[in-house]
Amino acid sequence: MMVPPIFALLVGLILTVAPGFSVAQNFQPFMGQPWADFVASNARLGAFISLLSRVLGVQLIIHAIVAIAITLTSYRRGEKGYRLVKWGAFRDIISKCNYHR
Repeated sequence: MMVPPIFALLVGLILTVAPGFSVAQNFQPFMGQPWADFVASNARLGAFISLLSRVLGVQLIIHAIVAIAITLTSYRRGEKGYRLVKWGAFRDIISKCNYHR
């Protein structure tokens, strides 16, 4: 099943391309201040948090590509071990999303 790695790839692309969107969505409920106001008051820290979001996105992209490659290779060979990769990738997605929040 390719759904979890493809989902991880999409989330990684969103985090890498638009970190302000993903960070701003979770920032206000947590800090009680809009993301734009925070970046205006502390630009260096805002840039650092955006950089961390991009790094997380790149990590998700790399994990998703490896999971997709292993899943396709195992499926073509007829092995049943690709299911372990599927659940491992899903677990990684959930743990990274919970850490990001």
